[in-house]
This record gives sequence, C-alpha cells and structure tokens, in this order.
Amino acid sequence: MLNAAALENIFRAMRGLRIFERFGFNLPQKNKAITGARLVTGYSEWEFDSKQFDWVNSENDNKLINYTPDPKLIELLENRIDKELE
Repeated sequence: MLNAAALENIFRAMRGLRIFERFGFNLPQKNKAITGARLVTGYSEWEFDSKQFDWVNSENDNKLINYTPDPKLIELLENRIDKELE
C-alpha cells in the first residue's frame, strides 16, 4: 500500500532541497538563430480523457497516442493507494 499522507509529509519536508547535483563542466554556448513566429491555421483541438488514458480529438474522436496502460498500473492506482490524508 502507498500511504498518501506519509508521501505528503515527505514531499513537504524535502521542498526546496536539492536532491540531485550535477557534475562535470559547462559546454560553450551555441548561437541559436531566432526564427520568426508564424500563424498556424490548420489545427485540431484535443482534450485529455482520463477514462481513455489519452488525448482525444473533439472533432472525430481520434486518439493521439493510443496508450493502453498496463493492468498492473491500473490496479496500483485504483486499489493500492491510501487516499486518506491525516
């Protein structure tokens, strides 16, 4: 079981602390050419549907990535998380 209250306490205690530190050296900066903005006219609107686990096109019900979560992940998210906070 994952305890949401315990995780919240841990995350609050660690807020603002550096967990990972980089090491090595800095590469020289490359000059990037800045390109102008352009107006996009041919676009579709997408909304995330949590029941389908995917972004769905509102015009024709197409899915963006056709993601199917592993049954073990669904079982973990639905049944193994203690959602009660203290």
